[in-house]
Amino acid sequence: NGGADVSYTPADDYCNDGDPTDDFTYTLNGGSTATVEVTVTCVNDVPVADAGGPYSGDEGATVQLDGSGSDDVEGPVTYSWTITPQTGGANDPGAGATCTFVDGTTASSEKPKVSCTDDGIYDVALTVTDADGATDGDSTTLTLANVAPTVAKPTFDPTLIGCQTATTLKNISFSDPGTVDRPWTVDIDWGDGSPHTTYTTLTQGAQPDQTHLYATAGTFTATVSVTDKDLDTGSNTSSTTTTVFPYTVEFRPPVDGSTATSTVVNKMKNGRVVPVKVRIRDLCAGTDMLDPSAQVTIKLTKVSGTSGTGDPIEEYADAGNSS
Repeated sequence: NGGADVSYTPADDYCNDGDPTDDFTYTLNGGSTATVEVTVTCVNDVPVADAGGPYSGDEGATVQLDGSGSDDVEGPVTYSWTITPQTGGANDPGAGATCTFVDGTTASSEKPKVSCTDDGIYDVALTVTDADGATDGDSTTLTLANVAPTVAKPTFDPTLIGCQTATTLKNISFSDPGTVDRPWTVDIDWGDGSPHTTYTTLTQGAQPDQTHLYATAGTFTATVSVTDKDLDTGSNTSSTTTTVFPYTVEFRPPVDGSTATSTVVNKMKNGRVVPVKVRIRDLCAGTDMLDPSAQVTIKLTKVSGTSGTGDPIEEYADAGNSS
């Protein structure tokens, strides 16, 4: 054919059929054809990895990675992801921070979902491998923001106390999606202007009960605040209040003894005059109330009918000098 050059492009699947030769047929001048056996040396195309990103989210939340890998000839590729906390920088995750593949995905998924235990910056690397073992890698970063702790509502027990008497704050608890955000600082504001109760803990969840002595009368709520190592704070107030009463009242004979919160019940004949004596104690001051100008109200309720025999008031009054 006059020594003319001809060109030949093998089919796309040529390197996959296992035969190193192929027959190339071309047309000569005059219309006749010729067939030549051609041997082609195949060179594998290296796949191209794309890790996507950069990614961002919150600590403890699920983040979707959007990777991809290409191979023009060899077909599907396999994926391998690694996620590593950065070290040596101001935004490094805390010691022990880890990332986990979630929602049924794994490190070999094309587009996995991950959740990490602390805020900071993580290095994300993707390696793709084709059927002939050729690989390519790509990398990006995952930046996670800190999330403040969530504090449960504590409760008082008891909810009614005398002044200068201790009460207990129970059900103190918090959670933090940054499971390695320790140490946490727990602060309790008792609502009465007194110094706060503050301590540090390495464990989230239920906390020890805390007691407090109220030195002033009133009704109070307590506020629990928890601050993580990144100085983000969550707080909550108690679901119940504690009421601190300032006085106790002790009825003296001949009236039955009682406390300030109970009812005095006596039996007596109609028309009888009964002396009522009380001792009122100022619990906040720790002294008896002796001010004669103090306003004291005593409430008496008359109940009709008989509820037993005898007259305790008369029995007391007529008992003689020995009583």
